[in-house]
Amino acid sequence: MNVERLYAALNIIRNENRKRKVVSEVEELIVLLKQSVEAPSDEANGAFKTKYAQIIGMLTSCESNNVGPTTRMVYSDIGATDKLGVGLLSRIKDTISDNNITPSSALSGLSKIRDEVGDFHTNVKQILSGLNKFGIEPDVIDPGEYEIGVSIPRDNIGGDLSSLIKEFKIIDQSFRPFNELVGAEVISCKLRSISSSEWQVFLDSAPIVSVVIITALERAVALYKNILDTIKLHKEMVKKDYPEKILSASQDHIDEKLQNDIRQVAEGIVDEEYKGQDEARKKELISDISFSLRFLVKKIDGGVTIEVKTELTKEPEKPKVPIKPDELEKQSKEIQDEYAKSIAIYNGEQKEYGINLEHYKMQLAISDKIHTCNDNILKLRNGNDSVLKISLDDTDTDTDTDTD
Repeated sequence: MNVERLYAALNIIRNENRKRKVVSEVEELIVLLKQSVEAPSDEANGAFKTKYAQIIGMLTSCESNNVGPTTRMVYSDIGATDKLGVGLLSRIKDTISDNNITPSSALSGLSKIRDEVGDFHTNVKQILSGLNKFGIEPDVIDPGEYEIGVSIPRDNIGGDLSSLIKEFKIIDQSFRPFNELVGAEVISCKLRSISSSEWQVFLDSAPIVSVVIITALERAVALYKNILDTIKLHKEMVKKDYPEKILSASQDHIDEKLQNDIRQVAEGIVDEEYKGQDEARKKELISDISFSLRFLVKKIDGGVTIEVKTELTKEPEKPKVPIKPDELEKQSKEIQDEYAKSIAIYNGEQKEYGINLEHYKMQLAISDKIHTCNDNILKLRNGNDSVLKISLDDTDTDTDTDTD
């Protein structure tokens, strides 16, 4: 695990707990439940229900619910998933709503949750304090920057270095057609950081390239959902030892449909984004992006995680309107000139504010789109149980050719 990435993930948890005061909220819920059990009344029950509703709202809106797939992997690895946000809420709901549980058991269950979450946040503080003492800093992207994260399970790659190099080389080449599509420089992705718990790389990316890649991937991966019933039927036929001729025809049907649909996704993305006039090159880009998507979707289906991350810039502050002196026309010329100057400055600031606000809103929309696409890809991904047998014609690309 990359220690700087761990620092960044833990930092989100610490800041969230400072803001939400999760342990204190759960403690208050326990107190109110105890009161409603020991001295039942409409008032006591109402107070408990109100606090419970507040906790549901608080945990549903936690920042940790919105982190990207690779950060979620960190949380899973350190056992944090059920101590944060919706994961914690699920435990609390199960404890309270279990019809077979007694009030005393519910109190005991909530107390156990409180103690575990409290110990967890204490450990987070201690780890972050230790990392600070060793001069380690969190690996975070600066406001306005974008990165593409790729995480490959170790089991997907052989244990030798050449297999790892080949894998990342093909992934790097798969991103390049998207650079050309939006007019960016067609070069190898710049490496920001690397981790080896799972093989993870984080790559610098231009905003428009990031958005186009994640949008295209979301559309391509969503095709899996559209033919899920067919895939399930095929897997059942495999389990029941259907004749090879039938299985082959079924697999060919799935394969052909996926390839044709991914081709349509590529055509749509190119039609939306290509600004050039070279129709021949446009057709080549469709083929290149189609191959890239087939390759990347095949990897996602096999357990690889691909995500885009960005950090929003700070929302611009609205300039303050200058205070107009009373009876300005009766004031001295010096005061009138000073006010006129302040108005001119304000008008300039207001214009700049309008530009910056539009840029911020655009960033916010892009960030929301990226978050939605990341989530959809994660939901549609099928872990290591690969079912999309997408064939890749090696003649479509030369994976051994350097194109730097």
